[in-house]
Formats: sequence, structure tokens, C-alpha cells
Amino acid sequence: MDTTALLIPPLILFGAAFIALAAKQPQLGKLLLAPRLGWLLALAPATAFGVVVSLQAQIMEGGNLSWQIEWLPQLGISLGFYLDGLSGLFALIVTGIGTLILIYAGYYFKGDAGAWRFCTYLLLFMTAMTGLVLAGDV
Repeated sequence: MDTTALLIPPLILFGAAFIALAAKQPQLGKLLLAPRLGWLLALAPATAFGVVVSLQAQIMEGGNLSWQIEWLPQLGISLGFYLDGLSGLFALIVTGIGTLILIYAGYYFKGDAGAWRFCTYLLLFMTAMTGLVLAGDV
């Protein structure tokens, strides 16, 4: 199985971690004004969107992509991702609309010093949503 689908939630989570750490750096905070911040952070879900689009050919050929690892075998709990046509569609919706919202939020919060907080929460929410739609067993 192609493990590229495993990159989707961590890509978005990386954006949230980046902005949370960058907000603590005063010199970087001055460079990353809200509009630039929106465009920069939109790269994370846009890249995840591109990954899902690149996997669509494999999904159409094989039907689905799945990956699973035993996480807590004593309790019968495993960690798995499952990407088929429906979960791919929802992953595209979450990442595509999330990208647009981040760009819009950059301009909406122009001049607001707390824009990074909203963008961090939005990226964490997108990570949770992509994890939910790609979960192997909800």
C-alpha cells in the first residue's frame, strides 16, 4: 500500500505547530502580518489537497487505500487510515475549503495581533476533520 495517505493529517498539523511556535518569536511575528500569515499557512492544507488529488488515480484503479498498525493489541485497538472515493471527497472538501478560509482569515484579521491563534485553532480543527474522514474504524 502506498503510504502517501499517511501524510495528509500530519501536513496540516505541521502548519499548526509552525504558527504556534512562530508566534512566540517577536521578530518573526513582525514579518508575518495577517495577510502573509494566511497565505503561508494555506500552504499546509493546499499541499494535503494536492496529496489527495494525486492519490485519486490509485483509488479509481484499486478501489481503496488502507493502512493499519496495532496500537493497543491487548484492547484490540488499532490505528488505521482508509482512503476510498467517499473519504477522498470529504478530505478534498476539508482541505480545499480550509485553504480558502485561511487565505480569507489573513485579510479579515489584518492588523490584529491575535490572528495566529485563530489560524492555529483552524488548522487543528482541519487536522481533526481529516483524521476523522480518513479513520479506518470510527
